[in-house]
Amino acid sequence: MFIELYDVKNDSQEMTNLAFQSDEHGSRIERMLDCLRQYMQNTNDLLKLPDDLYDRFLGDYGQFKI
Repeated sequence: MFIELYDVKNDSQEMTNLAFQSDEHGSRIERMLDCLRQYMQNTNDLLKLPDDLYDRFLGDYGQFKI
């Protein structure tokens, strides 16, 4: 899964994916993923997101960071 987080007020062209800035935005992304997992469970979604999804994202896509 590719994760994206943008500051649309200061980066309206969405050129800088803040998801790569784990020190600054990692906890926010983890909280958002937790909310998504809870929503998926509440709606009986059959897909299960792994607990280490964000770490996998950083490992898989970190080399593409701009």
